[in-house]
Amino acid sequence: MGPLWAEALKKHPRMLVGTEVPSLKKEGMELIRDSADAAEWQEAAKQTIEAEVASRVADKQLSVKPMMSVLQESVLLFQNNQDLVPNTKEFDKELADRFTDFAESYELRINGKLYGYEGNVQPLINKIRTQLATERGATGVKSQQRQEQAAAQSRAEDGKFDAPQAGIPVKSGSSGEAGENMDDFWRGVGIKI
Repeated sequence: MGPLWAEALKKHPRMLVGTEVPSLKKEGMELIRDSADAAEWQEAAKQTIEAEVASRVADKQLSVKPMMSVLQESVLLFQNNQDLVPNTKEFDKELADRFTDFAESYELRINGKLYGYEGNVQPLINKIRTQLATERGATGVKSQQRQEQAAAQSRAEDGKFDAPQAGIPVKSGSSGEAGENMDDFWRGVGIKI
């Protein structure tokens, strides 16, 4: 199938009468006798092309199926394990480090780039998570880390934090000196107060 097929399919059936088109049954060409013959040839050619495309698509799907499976499993891995996603508040670096050490033999790398893991690694993550929970004890390292972060924040002489904490809104009147307002700004832009 090539440019001759495409050209013949683009033409109106009457325009093909008396011309040669690629044979659908064997190598070579065949002569179109009338417009009905041309229409039948075009219909058969379309079906032949559709079947060829479907066959090639099926072959490609089979060849990429293992990679697609790995990619889907990788997406699910991070969706189901938020504590393995860097730069999130749930991220557990120790769990992530241990997992990458243990799962190294399951890695699927192409040209040195990690695409995912071959096989189900969720039971491995669950086991490491259980081991870490046991090692950390009932209080857990995460809560201890948060307490240490809070203790390390700078404070004023009266013991209060000298800056707002992340996620805590500033209350009205808690910023600026008493009596400060926007009057000078409004006067500067020409609005009478």
